[in-house]
Amino acid sequence: MLKKIGIVLLILIAGGVGYGIYLWNKPAPKAENQDALKVEAKSLFTAYAQNDKAADSLYLGKWLEVSGNVQSVDTNQDGQKILILETGDLMQAVMCVMRDKNATSEKGKPVIVKGKCTGMVNDVVVNDCILIEK
Repeated sequence: MLKKIGIVLLILIAGGVGYGIYLWNKPAPKAENQDALKVEAKSLFTAYAQNDKAADSLYLGKWLEVSGNVQSVDTNQDGQKILILETGDLMQAVMCVMRDKNATSEKGKPVIVKGKCTGMVNDVVVNDCILIEK
């Protein structure tokens, strides 16, 4: 009887470890495969500026299609391109961290990017972005 219990426990542990390995190696969701909320950069920023908790409930962790004009194009410390979208506030913007290190656009041009909102630090941050429309 003890031997059967030991075998059952061993099978359960092996199954749990196998499932854990599967989850660890599961690829992260990509923007291309996700449905997204459509929002303008100015509206997104205004929502966070007025009430960040309410904006978090609407946008945090969700996939967004953000439209707006490019204020500037920068590169972060990891070499990723960042499109800064205008919000009407000169000191704050919507930062779109691009997945493709070669993604770019021109200052003042309208764009639509799709990515996952990670909230507001100093600016509203949208990660893992792809360029939908230049």
